[in-house]
Amino acid sequence: MFTYKSVKTKVLKKIHTAHKSWTVTDSTAGTYGIVSYSGYYSDGDWDISDPSCTNIALETTSSNGYYKREIFDSIHHLYYTDPENAYKSYDSEYLLQQTRNLNSNLMVLSIPSKIFGNRIKENSFTMSSDYANIYDDSIGNLRDSNIADLSGFKKFNKSDYIIKCDFNDGFKFQTTNPNSGHSYKTGNGRFVDISDGPFTPVGKNVTFGIFTASMASGSDDPAIDYGASGSTFITFHGSQSIETGSNSFVQIENSVVLGTNEKRWDEDFSLSLWVYAPSAQAVTGSFTGGWVPLNTTIGEHSNRQHEDNTYNVITTSRMFDEKVPWELQIYNASETNEEGKIRFIRGNAGIETSITSTAAINDEIWHHVVIQVATGSMQLWLDGNIQGEKVDPVVSESMFDASTDLFIGVRPWGFKTREHTSNTVALPGSNTLPIFTETGRNYIHPFKGSVNNYRLYNKALTTAEITSLNLYVRDSDIVGNLFYNHGFAVLTDQSGSYRNMVEDYTMNFKATTEHKIHNYKCVVEDEEFNVTFNPSAREYEDKDSNKLKGFVTSSDFTPYITTIGLYNDQHELLAISKLANPVQSPKDLDIVFNVQFDT
Repeated sequence: MFTYKSVKTKVLKKIHTAHKSWTVTDSTAGTYGIVSYSGYYSDGDWDISDPSCTNIALETTSSNGYYKREIFDSIHHLYYTDPENAYKSYDSEYLLQQTRNLNSNLMVLSIPSKIFGNRIKENSFTMSSDYANIYDDSIGNLRDSNIADLSGFKKFNKSDYIIKCDFNDGFKFQTTNPNSGHSYKTGNGRFVDISDGPFTPVGKNVTFGIFTASMASGSDDPAIDYGASGSTFITFHGSQSIETGSNSFVQIENSVVLGTNEKRWDEDFSLSLWVYAPSAQAVTGSFTGGWVPLNTTIGEHSNRQHEDNTYNVITTSRMFDEKVPWELQIYNASETNEEGKIRFIRGNAGIETSITSTAAINDEIWHHVVIQVATGSMQLWLDGNIQGEKVDPVVSESMFDASTDLFIGVRPWGFKTREHTSNTVALPGSNTLPIFTETGRNYIHPFKGSVNNYRLYNKALTTAEITSLNLYVRDSDIVGNLFYNHGFAVLTDQSGSYRNMVEDYTMNFKATTEHKIHNYKCVVEDEEFNVTFNPSAREYEDKDSNKLKGFVTSSDFTPYITTIGLYNDQHELLAISKLANPVQSPKDLDIVFNVQFDT
């Protein structure tokens, strides 16, 4: 009887990645299980007794019945808690390369894994409509080629920024149901810096406003069409008192290293921001005078004297007056001939070089401002026009203030109060010298007004780049993000047309599926497998007969192999393959069958 004999095999396994192309429209999306969700930030107790903020009765739902705040919260957790920390952000692959900027609302397209497989292939996603042509840039950013095609538009890379804070975190300060209006509390908060640096903008006693069409120059303004409308900006109340904590400002934590370790202010740099100033500043003086009373006894307190000043600080890199790496100021009513004009200063105490704008900005209109140091010169730009250019006064010096971070809306300056805590003797026979404990951090020249799109660049800007920033507000064609591993396309741009385009679009992408290739090399040696179970080779052509016909026993008999089976050690058939053409069993040589299948 015929007995089975194992063949010599060599097993090879490798991974193969296959990509299937998909084309989906808004009308066919349901067929493939693709669903769109709208998300909106909301705060409150989800309680019917909380009508002043939001509650279950007031919560808005998306068209498919989900609470919009649930959609927003889910994406927020996926998007980022800390964009520098993958463990908090839940999607580490392209985390530091992406620009993630959440606003108060968003739109999500959810593609099921049965469609995209293991992941969406990078640089394969497109989504087009009459309004936009969106594509992914292979690192998870969704970009609109229509923006990049705007006349004169210049976009910046993430590596161009030292600090980029667009203040779209205003939704965290919202106190009303967003479905009915926008009102913001005054308070403290940490904001997202969407750049490469380890810097965290922290607000103190600030509030927010929302940028609407009425605040721009017209309904056809590119700022409205391309994402400024609906974003938030930060507001400073511009007042101060002797009490600790009364000031309003933003401190960019850890930024002191820019002047000390990195010597940033010795090289070319630029700062771009939008400024909104009321007709008058709230205060025209600060606690910069001497101590009153000057001489106190142990246990007594003294306060800094209040003095008039001619300007308020919009943003600064300095604390004290020995060196001024850079500072942007606005003149107040104490300087009647210059009130409302802005000034860029830089240099050493008492001999600073300054450039003042030709026009005032205290007209309650948003203005674009750029200050920069470029190849040995200082420049101030207002609304796309250069206001002045002077030789950098410290071009050959090291310029830094080692005592402070960057501030917006105020300048830090020592302390407001002190207590006479003890006396000491300097030398025998000399007068006793008092020791003071200082309290109440002092912030001077507070700015009343609003700031938006605060962007510090590691280079000087060109005229074309400044023109683009002034004309289009935005500095990027990024309108959202694509999460390849999750199948989420998230549109975060504030322009309503992006959110509306999920109702009329054509989407293309490639799915990614990994296949494991099993390859077996089966060696049949000379004179092996030279029998057959074919009934025609047995007596009476009986498949159950044990007797073979004579020609089969001849040494010249060489049957044809038509089928190959793969078995495990228990002789269980695992896979079977039918050859396209029969192969004659080898005679006087070996033959190798290469068997391959995928799982």
